[in-house]
Amino acid sequence: MKAGDLIRDLETGDIGILVEIDFASGRHSFLGKLEPYRILNVDGKTHWFGASYVEKDCEVVSESR
Repeated sequence: MKAGDLIRDLETGDIGILVEIDFASGRHSFLGKLEPYRILNVDGKTHWFGASYVEKDCEVVSESR
């Protein structure tokens, strides 16, 4: 996956655009887990997600060019 890809949650079907990947200094959850994937959802808001969720529970619908 790379920035600009349109991705979909395999369980819910929710879609979003992967806008940023930052393993070096990405955001951390309140539990201290790294959340390196920033995704823009259909409501126009961005949220940070953990690698395990994005890499295992989501699929690329359309790749960025």
